[in-house]
Amino acid sequence: MARIAPTLLVLALLAATAAAFVVTEALKLRLSPITNVRVGRVLSPVCGCTKERTDISFRLRKRSRVTVQIVSGDKVVRTLVHARIKPRGRLQLTWNGRDDSGKILPDGRYTVRVEFPKGHLRRIDMPNPLRIDTQAPRVLSVTMKPRAISPDGDGFSDRTHVTFTLSEPARGVIYVDGVQTVLGNFPRAADDLNWNGRLGGQTARGKHRITFAAIDPAGNRGKAVPVGTVVVRFVTLGRRTIHVAAGRRVQLTVSADHRALRWRMGAR
Repeated sequence: MARIAPTLLVLALLAATAAAFVVTEALKLRLSPITNVRVGRVLSPVCGCTKERTDISFRLRKRSRVTVQIVSGDKVVRTLVHARIKPRGRLQLTWNGRDDSGKILPDGRYTVRVEFPKGHLRRIDMPNPLRIDTQAPRVLSVTMKPRAISPDGDGFSDRTHVTFTLSEPARGVIYVDGVQTVLGNFPRAADDLNWNGRLGGQTARGKHRITFAAIDPAGNRGKAVPVGTVVVRFVTLGRRTIHVAAGRRVQLTVSADHRALRWRMGAR
């Protein structure tokens, strides 16, 4: 009997292990109660733009009682849905970066948590975190050249180049006379943008004041800094009117962006 007892104990442990393995594998084969999760990446409750809030959505496989929360670490900071029965299909929510009392939460990473009172998956923390960012990017350096352009398509000084570095990756913005004219396509910490001398689809002859700022992925717009003045011109004559006596030579000063010029004299 002394030898039978250990044998029975080993068999019982093996049976329990096998049963646990079967249960675990069965759980793995069960489908998650939510699918097609969509969560924004970053928002700024103070940007005054479309990024003041972000969308959170997912599809429920079946009609369920569900709770949706925003958590920081393991602390619940906002409850978007509390134990409400929702139909099968997509559940669409928005979050404005504030807690339940309406206070703006600190910058940092947050997680969307979905809870079910019943079922094999009672809590799901979505793997892609949300980030609150209220700090606007700062311009560390910005230069511009040339400061005189002639956008005539000859490949010489057709546009001015604004080169910049920023405190964080952001999209650069060129303002011409206070009007946003050029916006970068991608957020970068260092880049350059070009202005082709056109405003409203028309060539903007004359002097123009250039300022520069940046907009980060959260929509925070940094303070615009002055860059300088650009002159948009083609061929500039030293004098517009010249009085010449018959038979005398004419000397005219010309400013242009190309070494070779062609002249035609006659009536307008």
